[in-house]
Amino acid sequence: MTDLMELTEAYLEYLMIPKRYWDVEADKLSEHTGKGKSPKMMVTQYIDRIDHMMSKGIGLYLWGDNGVGKTSAAVLIAKAAAEHKYSVMFIEAASYIDAVFSQEPFGFDHEITIQERALAVDLLVIDDLGKQVIDQRRNIPRILDRLVRHRSARRLVSIITSNVPVGELTDVIQLSTRETLTEAVIPVKVINENMRKAALQANMKELFPCK
Repeated sequence: MTDLMELTEAYLEYLMIPKRYWDVEADKLSEHTGKGKSPKMMVTQYIDRIDHMMSKGIGLYLWGDNGVGKTSAAVLIAKAAAEHKYSVMFIEAASYIDAVFSQEPFGFDHEITIQERALAVDLLVIDDLGKQVIDQRRNIPRILDRLVRHRSARRLVSIITSNVPVGELTDVIQLSTRETLTEAVIPVKVINENMRKAALQANMKELFPCK
């Protein structure tokens, strides 16, 4: 059996995974099947076959309403890949755009930029694709096209979350980029109750533990 990497808090921070998702568990994922397999089943199967999926360069495109568990699902896969000693990075799409223009350094040694890291890691989580502000001066579609094409050509895995299906990302990525994505990711519609309501109730219990 392969020795797994210990995911310490320092290492999760290095992977840029938001602290809110460090303790996410699979039992919180949606079991709603819709017209296909449930998000929980897809993610669990992906993790079970993590080495195979990584070798094939096949990612997931998780889309659906706010608060249904898309980011949680993406983080579960990212953590599984990191445990199996693949290089991993998490970044919001809007933050990636900002990092490209500011040439923001990655990590503690500042030897490479976030953009360079995003182009090179074995598995990249791109969170909230489509929510970034459109700025014609920045030519966002070209920046995202380079990222997607570069990773797809090298069979590097991308796990993407969004509120809309790939076909509706007309303002932020080019048609050719959407076609590249169809070869590199499996689309998964996430249908679930808004998990943020449950989080609010849990927070209230922390404030009023005796209620």
